[in-house]
Amino acid sequence: MVGALLLIGTGFALFSSPNTNAAMSAVERRDYGTASAVLGTMRLLGQSLSMAALAALTVRAMGDAPLAAGSAAALLAVQRQAFLLFAPLCALGVLASMARGRVHRGEPAS
Repeated sequence: MVGALLLIGTGFALFSSPNTNAAMSAVERRDYGTASAVLGTMRLLGQSLSMAALAALTVRAMGDAPLAAGSAAALLAVQRQAFLLFAPLCALGVLASMARGRVHRGEPAS
């Protein structure tokens, strides 16, 4: 569990700071508040939609069966489905970020 959390934390660290820096660098100083609010809203929306999708997958796989030791196989199947759903979405985000290139105020994207 600790190893997985370290891996996730490292991924967040490598993505969040550069992504926020790129977004904030692309707007004028007077628009920092709006840009920050949009970033926060999009982050929360993504978290909310992914949790809703995970809940829908869990309900589809388990119905209204209680969580118990015997439901481990169903939960693992849900995790597998979630990875199959979210990995391509993550790859699209990486590709979009790479396609954007370096963005700074006053300079066109390369």
